[in-house]
Amino acid sequence: MSEWAWVVAIVRCDRLAAVEEALLRAGAEGFSCSPVRGTGEYRDFFRADATCEHMCVEVFCRRREAERFAGAIVGAAHTGLAGDGLVAVVPVAGLWRVRERAALADKG
Repeated sequence: MSEWAWVVAIVRCDRLAAVEEALLRAGAEGFSCSPVRGTGEYRDFFRADATCEHMCVEVFCRRREAERFAGAIVGAAHTGLAGDGLVAVVPVAGLWRVRERAALADKG
């Protein structure tokens, strides 16, 4: 089994800066952020499709780091209101760095 994990989170747009800072403090070497639309616990009933805007934050990391990064996201994103978002940790079968045309080593 690979030792890699994918931490993916959907968070409020206004919490993104806090989430980014928390990930850097937790030691994340890199992460991606992108805007997303959808619906879940919170629905925007002023829109015909009931969707709302959030941010998707993604981190590829070693499995042993995943819980720390997930916790950092939850702590920074939490407001206590419906629509705060969610965080998932997904196992990754393998990870390749495109520039090097090689798989990242599992040990290290």
